[in-house]
Amino acid sequence: MEMEFSAKTVEEAIQRALEQLGVSREEVDVTVVEEGKPGILGLGSEPAMVRVTPLTAVPQDDATEITKAVLEKLLVLMGVEGSITSQVETVTEGTPSVTVNIHGDDLGILIGRRGQTLSSLQYLVRLMVNLQTKSRAPIIVDIEDYKQRRYRVLEDFARQIAEQVKAQDISFTFDPMSSFEQRIIHITLADDPEVTTKSVGSGKERQVIVLPKADLIPIAKRKYPVREIAKNTVWLALPDGHQQRPTIQFLDKAGIQIRDPRPIFWGNGTISSSGNRRPTSNLRGTSIKVIRPQDMPLQVANVNFDLAVTGKDWLTEHLNQFPDSPVVKLLDLKFGWVRIVAVVSQDLPVADVNDLKQLYAKQTAPIRVASEYVNIADKYARDNHLGFYQIIPTWGATEAFLPEDADLLIENTETGSTIARHNLKIIDTLFESTAHLIGNKDSIANPNKSKRIKSITESLRNALK
Repeated sequence: MEMEFSAKTVEEAIQRALEQLGVSREEVDVTVVEEGKPGILGLGSEPAMVRVTPLTAVPQDDATEITKAVLEKLLVLMGVEGSITSQVETVTEGTPSVTVNIHGDDLGILIGRRGQTLSSLQYLVRLMVNLQTKSRAPIIVDIEDYKQRRYRVLEDFARQIAEQVKAQDISFTFDPMSSFEQRIIHITLADDPEVTTKSVGSGKERQVIVLPKADLIPIAKRKYPVREIAKNTVWLALPDGHQQRPTIQFLDKAGIQIRDPRPIFWGNGTISSSGNRRPTSNLRGTSIKVIRPQDMPLQVANVNFDLAVTGKDWLTEHLNQFPDSPVVKLLDLKFGWVRIVAVVSQDLPVADVNDLKQLYAKQTAPIRVASEYVNIADKYARDNHLGFYQIIPTWGATEAFLPEDADLLIENTETGSTIARHNLKIIDTLFESTAHLIGNKDSIANPNKSKRIKSITESLRNALK
């Protein structure tokens, strides 16, 4: 049965058809009736229109043989060696599907990161079989039973997230995933009386949200909702990198336990618990995310987070750029000590910044100042009247810039050993930096969040005693 669907664009019309029919793209035949016109300022616009025909199911025996033949040809074209087995089985939702499994060595390249390449391969195989048979063939392409392992892991992960949602009274948004993986989440949590699930977004950006069944803010009508949370939830950012371990140790001392249930999937189907960006904790009503310390002040200023643990260096960098920022220091946590220093080549005949200024006083070219701390470096150059200077932004390994690509570095150091090892020397200390708890003024004043923010702050303050 043919059906017509219209929208602003062809892609939107197709997506509307798929959602209404409850099918995937490879299960329908699409004919573009009208391309549509955007018009000018909304005038003269015409909608796009597509004609969609659901494909009928092809007999499973025929589908199996055709699928194996198509897949064998693709493997040859890709230069990949592997044997193919097949069976009819039920993977999800009670729907019998033809499952073809590829076996062999070094097949990780066909799986890709989190199975993305495998999903693309399955999509391509389905399309080719459907075009060849003019029918719909429910086909699953797997590699060394990767999807079965992934299925079981996702089931466990979905249940863990459901417990997090119930315990912390928040919602959780999964990263974009395939329709196969979305279906697993929905099915796994369908019978849970305390949570519900829904999919949002479209195409490759489609995400599953797990929500408590009570006390929710209505879901915002935006294209890519990232966070639908209870209105009293406090969002806390924790640092990645070398500051992560001491931060978690300090939080533990304060009675705040950070848990790491989120698995990371590798191409071979194995799991690692490292690199988690969304850990859980024993803090009720608090959601945690791990991000770079240098990103935290701006994220807090934009109220993407209410609290964050970052260094004084990055807070200072932010406030130098945005003096009127709503970000405030709440607590010096006394760990993660480093110095922010001015560094030059060991061969340069200067002992301090005044010597440097005199050395370059008659030079017509600018003094090249390299740093990750662009705004701190700029303020330092102005405060010390370096005259004609140029700020060179860097993203790590700043010591490699001297002496060929920079004259002066503004760098952080704990012991100074790395600086000395690169034949460099410190000529000035700008300030000392430790880990700080920072917050957003509006969040602190928010009656729905202030109590939890105060409780977290006091717990950390007590840990300093």
